[in-house]
Amino acid sequence: RRVLFRSAAATASPRAAAALQLGVAPEILFAGKDIERLIQSTLDRQSVPEDLFGWRDTVITQQLITLLASLMGGPRDNQGTDERSS
Repeated sequence: RRVLFRSAAATASPRAAAALQLGVAPEILFAGKDIERLIQSTLDRQSVPEDLFGWRDTVITQQLITLLASLMGGPRDNQGTDERSS
């Protein structure tokens, strides 16, 4: 888990790029607490919080999910399905 949290800084790049493209502050697009919630749900293999989808889904959420999956060493269901209940 420590490696993933250290690597969380890497999420700043997609967030900053998307924010720049949209002309908004990165914190408006995806706040630090949102990144933490996404990381925690990924680590716990829980559903991604619904509020991280919506308008942000194609803009940033899917990029971050893909980045986190690569850091964890494999693909993850981008819809956030709880894999433990399968």
